[in-house]
Amino acid sequence: MEPSSVKPRTLTGASGDAAAAVATRNTVYTEERRDNIQGDIQSELSRLMAKTSHLSTVAKDLPRLIKGLRLMKDGDIPEIVFQEQGETLRVGGVKVFLTTLARLLDGERVASYVSSKLDEHLNDELPNDQISFGLIRFFEQLKLEDSKWKWCRALKCINQEVIFPGVMALRKSIYYNPDNTERYPFQDSKNTWKIRVVAGSEGCTVIHHKWEESRQGLFRFQWFFEVRIAADGSYYGQARISNYSFKDTLTPEQRATVLNSFRPFMTATADYESIWSKMPATSVLGNELVALTSALTICNQAGETLYTKELALGPATRAKRILQTLAAVVQPELMPRLSQLFEEHVKQEGDLAEQLARVFSSIPADCRLLRLFRLLCADQLSPCVLRMKRVVAPVVGYRSEKKSHKVHVMLVLRDVQTSSVPSTESSTGSGRLLPPLEGDKLPNNQAQIPTWKEGNLAYVVVTHRKREISIKSSATDVFRFEWVLTLKARGLLEEMLSSDFRVINVEYEDETMPEVKNQVTEILSPYFAPKQIVDTLFRTSTEEILASLIESVPNSVQCYRPGWPFSIPASELLQRLRSELKTRSPEAVSSKFVW
Repeated sequence: MEPSSVKPRTLTGASGDAAAAVATRNTVYTEERRDNIQGDIQSELSRLMAKTSHLSTVAKDLPRLIKGLRLMKDGDIPEIVFQEQGETLRVGGVKVFLTTLARLLDGERVASYVSSKLDEHLNDELPNDQISFGLIRFFEQLKLEDSKWKWCRALKCINQEVIFPGVMALRKSIYYNPDNTERYPFQDSKNTWKIRVVAGSEGCTVIHHKWEESRQGLFRFQWFFEVRIAADGSYYGQARISNYSFKDTLTPEQRATVLNSFRPFMTATADYESIWSKMPATSVLGNELVALTSALTICNQAGETLYTKELALGPATRAKRILQTLAAVVQPELMPRLSQLFEEHVKQEGDLAEQLARVFSSIPADCRLLRLFRLLCADQLSPCVLRMKRVVAPVVGYRSEKKSHKVHVMLVLRDVQTSSVPSTESSTGSGRLLPPLEGDKLPNNQAQIPTWKEGNLAYVVVTHRKREISIKSSATDVFRFEWVLTLKARGLLEEMLSSDFRVINVEYEDETMPEVKNQVTEILSPYFAPKQIVDTLFRTSTEEILASLIESVPNSVQCYRPGWPFSIPASELLQRLRSELKTRSPEAVSSKFVW
């Protein structure tokens, strides 16, 4: 595999493919500039990896870097297999890491050999300042510098030198002006260097994460340098900015100027992660929770509902149930404290939002529960809302439809213990709760909340849905459209994995003028699904499409629609649609199922 064939992390979503299709103000970078930067990084990385003294640098740096290192087994749901636990003596962590890395990439036989040789050079009582010397002897005896073992290739990327191409690219684009005068000088934020190694059968990825801060303290940004190692030993590197923050003293113009220097490096999630990192006022959180009591659905990947609005319960009870449901999965030790706080602060009389604000003020701001809750808040929509207001609103005026914001949360667990769900008319033999295809009827029961165990939450998928309506109310000018923002975060809630913004539905009145329809379609089209997918569907019979989709769609893929209290497995929906097609006319089916 050539280095160019090792694909980098996909940069799609609101800051990626869709937004690149439309012109925006205050944007000075081009794709050509990004490509040039990437070319320089790749060239410098290739030169660096051709050196023959990597492991001596690794021997010096690994004992220091092991403290922030995490090793993960690749897969649909990556699994943490090593994480340094903060022991005083680091030699044990170094040995376990090297042996586990060898096992993942080269098998048990190589791992056993590595383990035995490590024992010869690194005894378990070796002081931290002596580990480097033992590693050098270990590397030299086994002649690992020229080894073809895959774990050795990965190990060469765990040192301070390997991030040099990314550091230089950032300094060239942000630190300096084109004439080499200082523009936005920055420096390391202490103790922020973390390394993640993801190893699998197809190769290995080593990702270095660091925070930088401006010398004047005006801004901070987090960046990562990612090195992908293909099975044939080729390397591909990229530098990306994944998070940032500004001091309140910066003017909007200054922020825009700094952001423009960041843009060639920014991931699709950077704008969203920047908002996610901020802690709103507890009064804001209280108002958000009140709104979510009527707008939130929580389920697991099996389609079982963990929370949905129950009409028989009051807002205060629903608010408590939301926090308890989330805490049971991400931070169960908080559940007794939550019950106590609700008993102390939430009363039948008084303003519920203010009472909930007092509950939030007593919960640690940096806990996993609040990090998850912040993903559900309306301010997470700001980047895509502002982009749409800037690009779409000047062409076709629109406003938000009241009470149209809905939030759907899917908690993807490892080793899911499927709850036993009593049979109802909306259940199937699989034990999954399925909503009826018509109406707003809510279920009489919910799935049991999964039993937590450390690391059991693989990732969280939060989908925000919202409807917009034209400002003009005359029948000839009316249109509506609905969009979704999907945010995916790793289970430890330390990192956002992806963001995706899409317009999923556009509606018109019978009297809407064709020119209005054309104008709306043209301005929204960059946010639709790719045209070639639609063309392919039109060239294929409906029966063939459904048969193919039913066979290929994983069980974990869910569908959601307003009026349904929770999601439904996509394969189940397709099966029902297929059955309808066989028994009813196409006109009847199309009126019931809106694509």
